[in-house]
Amino acid sequence: AVDVGGPDLHVFSAHYPTMLCALTAVGVSVSSGESADSWLGEALLPTGSALAFEVVPPEAAGAAAASAAVRLLYWDGSEWRLIPVPCSRSEARLASCPLDAFVRHVEVSLPDGAAWCRACDNDSLARCRLAAFEAITTQECAADAAASAAVAVICLLSILLFGACLVIGWLIRSAKAPRQGRAVVSRMTFPGSGLQAA
Repeated sequence: AVDVGGPDLHVFSAHYPTMLCALTAVGVSVSSGESADSWLGEALLPTGSALAFEVVPPEAAGAAAASAAVRLLYWDGSEWRLIPVPCSRSEARLASCPLDAFVRHVEVSLPDGAAWCRACDNDSLARCRLAAFEAITTQECAADAAASAAVAVICLLSILLFGACLVIGWLIRSAKAPRQGRAVVSRMTFPGSGLQAA
């Protein structure tokens, strides 16, 4: 459970790209497929705009609410707008989301710093470049390991095939050799002994 007994207000200052990243990270973006998000692609967020993730206590969330809820509000410089909040990737958006469900959704959406960098499409921060490099290196190592395993299997099969060809050749030669040997022996004479092989 999330502690809602902390400070009443946390304020963070950021430029519009960070605000867009925060929205994208929780599933609100121009590419979400939701028509309600189309305003994000119309213009840059204006100077003085704000996002508010409001934790609403159960008694204020409504009679049916069993726990605190999260509401997302956007200040465009002249008025507050309620943005429906995704509680999970598969559920419909709601005006407010149970706090525990919202926290689980964010933890799944942003398990690490690399996920934040992907949500923000950011490759300029050193941490994001490092995360991208680690992800690429991990993928390349996995691909290299798979390729190495495939080469090893091909080599092993080639060796087995070559060995099988040698054995088959030896068996064919051995099958022919006794007939040739008898023919050779039947014509052989043993000088000085007066014997002739029959």
